[in-house]
Amino acid sequence: MKTKESVFKKLSLNFHFLKQLFLEIKDLIFKKIRHESNPKIRTF
Repeated sequence: MKTKESVFKKLSLNFHFLKQLFLEIKDLIFKKIRHESNPKIRTF
């Protein structure tokens, strides 16, 4: 049986991973939008 501590640890790790993933996706979307709305600014 798993203890509550290990379950909580796993959840917090998953949450941290999702947060990082979300931030990276958000960053990519913003770069893409900026790139398309203003072609003079080269982000890549």
